[in-house]
Amino acid sequence: MVMSSFNTVDGIPASVNRHLMRDVLRGDLAFDGVLISDYASIEETIAHGVSQDRAEAAQKAVEAGMDIDMMTGCYCRNLCSLVEKGIVPEALIDEAVMRILTLKNRLGLFENPYKDADPEAEKNTILCREHRELSRKAAAETFVLLKNDGILPLSHAEKTAFIGPYVDNPEIISSWAFMGRTDDCVTIRKAAMEVCAADRTSYEQGSRMLDADTQLVGFDTGAQAGGGSGKELTQQEEEQLLTDAVKAAQSADKVILALGESRLQSGEATSRGMLDLPECQMRLFREVVKANPHVAVVLFSGRPLDLREISAHAEALLEVWFPGTEGGHAVMDVLTGKVNPSGRLPISFPYSVGQCPVYYNEYATGRPYHAGDQDRFLSKYIDIPNKPLYSFGYGLSYTEFTYGSAAVSSSTLQQGTGETLTVSSLLKNTGSRQGTETVQLYIQDVTASVARPVRELKGFERVRLGAGEQQTVSFTVTEEMLAFLRADGTYGTEKGLFRAWIGGSSETENVTEFRLV
Repeated sequence: MVMSSFNTVDGIPASVNRHLMRDVLRGDLAFDGVLISDYASIEETIAHGVSQDRAEAAQKAVEAGMDIDMMTGCYCRNLCSLVEKGIVPEALIDEAVMRILTLKNRLGLFENPYKDADPEAEKNTILCREHRELSRKAAAETFVLLKNDGILPLSHAEKTAFIGPYVDNPEIISSWAFMGRTDDCVTIRKAAMEVCAADRTSYEQGSRMLDADTQLVGFDTGAQAGGGSGKELTQQEEEQLLTDAVKAAQSADKVILALGESRLQSGEATSRGMLDLPECQMRLFREVVKANPHVAVVLFSGRPLDLREISAHAEALLEVWFPGTEGGHAVMDVLTGKVNPSGRLPISFPYSVGQCPVYYNEYATGRPYHAGDQDRFLSKYIDIPNKPLYSFGYGLSYTEFTYGSAAVSSSTLQQGTGETLTVSSLLKNTGSRQGTETVQLYIQDVTASVARPVRELKGFERVRLGAGEQQTVSFTVTEEMLAFLRADGTYGTEKGLFRAWIGGSSETENVTEFRLV
């Protein structure tokens, strides 16, 4: 199946875009499966201003080749009369019906309408031990260590204060996991109590999840003041939470500060104009750091946030996203060093919201700026850096890795022959413990008929090395990897110079060159 999107393509909503669906998808791409609209996207073409009413929306969608209308009733209430009036050919209905029946037949639904829906199997499968273990492992591998001044991993001999609205909060599944139950989630506190000595550990909420005037809407919870983070608090109760947190921080060797946005602030229809944390949480952060500078922040979020102040004053920063059912266990696995963090950023974290959109594969400008340049008329900000705070592909480990110089197996690649070349580098674990490094390959087409990105990710490989071990990591470069949409509208390659980088993030300067000839 293919689902049409909500947006317009060349000014025409995708769900009624005949050229997109019939010429490109079914013609050029030879797709013969079922087309389904996104939720209400056919009816929404009325709001787009390209359909007068639901009947016209249904007509345009079925003419475009849309087989299923999701949720609006445009089809079931109008297609019959449109056929009877001769507006829509009955053959179009036959096409859509046959594609749907064919799919059902391939799925075996005529023999077994309920197929994999087995209540007994569900009881033995959902949240089973094997799945929880996998969830725990998967979550830990997504965490990205953004900063660590030696405070992590934790030592069991030290007194640790776990502080923050996410310490004992089970709301750690994403907003789209609406079939998930937060009651099944393992919190940081629950997981910490399994591995930390009670006489050397304390737990405090510290603050509300969100500021009191914040209103959020969930799938089935309605509007929630403060993000639905428990009962409403009086000002006196909030002050007491802060006082208790500061006392706990003062008596601890290290503080784990669990902060972040609410899961209801993330996902579809939750765009934000500002990327800062709630003021109640920032107040908690400032007071805790004043009481004890040895703070590691565990950050829950579904998007990049403005982390300048936190990054400047916390000794460690671990991004854990919304880690799911086994999130608490996964967090403690990383904090205690049971798991060495290996995640890398799939998106750049901006220095400030004014940089957005900011991304590593930007196009070159005619007036590029480099750090230290004094020319006034360059492409730069006058009050913030051009670079993001944390770049795409970035992430730290509890060990250290070094790269040898990038090398290329051949200085040329022959166009149109199918030959390849390799780009390689010697990777060495120079730290004291085993770890996983995500080695990344970036390529730039230096001169082309159209402006090309300054670099593009073309490959990555996760390499696990013990302390002192080394391994040559190689990437195969094919001509297909160098293709792009050229000035004449065709897709292919152009001869010329290419640069290739190998390193641990999009900021690597470990570069070599080759030519497509």
